[in-house]
Amino acid sequence: MKEKSMRKKYTDKEISWKEYRDWLLHQIKVKSMHRRYKDKEISATEYLNWLLQQRGYIDFAEYSKEYQQTHKEHIAEYRKEYYQIHKQHIAEHRKQYYENNKEEILEKDKQYYQSHIEEKAEYNKEYYQSNKQQVDEQKKEYNQSHKEHIAEQRKEYRINHPGYNKEYYQTPNGKLAIEKRNAKRKRNLGYIVLNEADMMKPGYEGHHMSWEYVLFVPEWINTMFPHCVETNKNMDKVNDIAVDWYNIQWI
Repeated sequence: MKEKSMRKKYTDKEISWKEYRDWLLHQIKVKSMHRRYKDKEISATEYLNWLLQQRGYIDFAEYSKEYQQTHKEHIAEYRKEYYQIHKQHIAEHRKQYYENNKEEILEKDKQYYQSHIEEKAEYNKEYYQSNKQQVDEQKKEYNQSHKEHIAEQRKEYRINHPGYNKEYYQTPNGKLAIEKRNAKRKRNLGYIVLNEADMMKPGYEGHHMSWEYVLFVPEWINTMFPHCVETNKNMDKVNDIAVDWYNIQWI
């Protein structure tokens, strides 16, 4: 409200002398604080916090919190529009910031991950189930466009963890991974398991009943006769024994 208007209100006896005096003192204070800010006696933050306190706020943080809660849609729309206009600049800025603060960022990410392992695992699981096709496509695209980088990372990890692969491939999951990899790469076979309950049993291994289907049987069955699914050599013999053994388990 302008000073002339307030003076007129006082003249017309719409407000009391006390109200008019308080308003005058406040205007003097505002101008004084503004002068101090312009003369760099106080910082912009101090000046802003003082102005907000005159409006009943504790500080800028409280004002900002209230503003964001009451203007969510407007802020979201503004940020979306701003991002579309300055997309390239933002990407370059983020890249530069990451390069300048890489160690600090990685350390913070590591600390956060270690303190939220269970929550992160649950979130990742739920997100993957809800976006499985999209995630798989993104992984495939990333792997195709970053082959050299991924290979370099794996090589570096093997050098820094020389015993990891050896220990892992001695576990049931590791042995299964080897069988799947060999079936896919060496012989172009599928790997549809017929009896998943027997996959992790000690002394069992996967026997290809056909090009696609695998039955897990005791090792002695799979090595009883030399056989080959590609040439069909002794396949009938081994398959008959494997099926008979499997059926016996249910008697």
